[in-house]
Amino acid sequence: IFSVGGEQYMLAVIRDVTDQRLLEEQKAEADRALLRLAQGTQELAGDSFFELLVADLASALRIDLAFIALRVPDAPDRLRTIATQVKGHTAEDFEYGSAGTPCEYTLKGDICVFSAGVRDRFQGNAAFTEHGWDSYAGAPLRDAAGNTIGVLAVMHAHALSNPDLVKSMLRVFSERASAELERKRAEEALRASELRFSTIFQSSPVAMFVTQVRGNYVVKDVNGAFERLFLRSRESVIGRNTFDLSLYSDPADRAAMIEELKETGSTDHRHEVWMNRGDGSRVLVQFSGHTFVLSGDKFGILACDDITDKRRVENEIRELNANLELRVIERTEALQRANEELASTLATLNLAQGELVRSEKLAALGSLVAGIAHELNTPIGNSLMVASTLVDQTKALSKSYTAGNGLKRSALEGYIGDAGKAGDILVRNLYRAANLVTSFKQVAVDQTSSQRREFALAEVVDEIMLTMWPTLKKSAYRVEQHIPDDLLLDSYPGPLGQVVTNLVNNALLHGFEGRSSGTVTITALSSAAGWLALTVHDDGVGIPAANLNRIFDPFFTTKLGAGGSGLGLNITHNIVSGILGGKIHVDSEIGVGTTFRLTLPMIAPQRQPDEFPLRVGNGIE
Repeated sequence: IFSVGGEQYMLAVIRDVTDQRLLEEQKAEADRALLRLAQGTQELAGDSFFELLVADLASALRIDLAFIALRVPDAPDRLRTIATQVKGHTAEDFEYGSAGTPCEYTLKGDICVFSAGVRDRFQGNAAFTEHGWDSYAGAPLRDAAGNTIGVLAVMHAHALSNPDLVKSMLRVFSERASAELERKRAEEALRASELRFSTIFQSSPVAMFVTQVRGNYVVKDVNGAFERLFLRSRESVIGRNTFDLSLYSDPADRAAMIEELKETGSTDHRHEVWMNRGDGSRVLVQFSGHTFVLSGDKFGILACDDITDKRRVENEIRELNANLELRVIERTEALQRANEELASTLATLNLAQGELVRSEKLAALGSLVAGIAHELNTPIGNSLMVASTLVDQTKALSKSYTAGNGLKRSALEGYIGDAGKAGDILVRNLYRAANLVTSFKQVAVDQTSSQRREFALAEVVDEIMLTMWPTLKKSAYRVEQHIPDDLLLDSYPGPLGQVVTNLVNNALLHGFEGRSSGTVTITALSSAAGWLALTVHDDGVGIPAANLNRIFDPFFTTKLGAGGSGLGLNITHNIVSGILGGKIHVDSEIGVGTTFRLTLPMIAPQRQPDEFPLRVGNGIE
């Protein structure tokens, strides 16, 4: 106010401070937002925190849009919002691609500010045109390792009036958002870890419980295996200590366990402790455990392995081992007695076997003698009759001569003719007897020894059949043979003859029971090079299938006490597979007959004479 010429005047200066006041208000709002960020959000967490954070940021900067967006895990070039503020209101989350947007620059790791003209700069983005955005600012969000995981961005329909303030606010708010995101990730990881621990804890087949390692050492948790082992429910155990629960049979074991946990932090010595179950019974438990710290408090987790049955079995084994030596001695003595009894029985069996073998040899000898007697009876009888007649004629002629009657020419000529005929008959019959004696002598030598020689198979079989003629003559059965005369062997005719005799006798004794006629056929032919097939077949009643696997066993016979010793086929099997070096096989069909097939080498393997005992299994000669 001033005076001029006695009049007073007032000079007023008017200055536009709108922008200044707006900036001051914006700064004051930013300060309040920062204060709320530092104080007012301490009790908030998760989605509520992020919603308040973008709301405060939008209010402080007086902008239209603020949001937090994180990279989609399976598509890192795409972002999805977790909190969005549009013109003072919370909006629904959305997903978008970062390519062709300002966020693409922000994701590279630096704060990016486009204070104006963003719509013109990113003309390919229809959302900018649709919503009329003119400015953008964004800050990257990082995890603990420094990797960019998202953006904190603001957008406005007008140019940013104070880019520096926006940049500063974004830096502060993005760091706070990154810290909260990391805390949230750590909480989720902790929850997952706790879930895994709880799953493992509850699924463990070993009884486990968690106890505090301080104060009264109350039980904090038990698993299902603990409930099953100790027959106590989880609710009845949690919040009480093991002393009140009378869990330990001896309280001194509890005190020792607690002391070890306090001093060493573990019980690695695997103590064995008797513990009480809910029903009053006891179990022997092997302990192991460790301590851990959670939220500043110390806990112990202990595993209780039930070894009651294990120790019981071990004690039984120890008792068995203690008596093992005595039992071994007793068993040894019992075995010795059994062996002595077995040896005595075997000796008796061998004696009986020897007697049976000798009986069979005597029977064979009897058949041989009978055959010799029968065959020699005819030629010797004829010779005796002719010789007697000749003696009578000689006496008559001599008497007539000495009586002085003289000799008539006709009488002398008749005597001479009869003497010639008698001599011829005597020579032929005696020659036949000599041949028979020679054949019988060869058969006797073959059957009483195991000498090796070359022979014709047909000739040996003929001689064997000759010795069996008395037996065959008394029966109604026939024996036919079809063996080539030129089938020569270098083998043992005696053992081979015994085999043929045994097989034919077996057929006569067993094969035709209940039948009035039958035929045994012996055939032989060359098979493979150096081998022959000898077959003894009968058209008798056959052998039951149940007996086929036993017919070669010693002492097996269906005619026990009726002429059967049970040794014939066993001896046959041993001879064929032994000294003759071949194989024997039997086929039989009930009502059709039985066939024994022998496969023999034409040149027998070289053996010493004493290598051919008549054995029954492991019996004696």
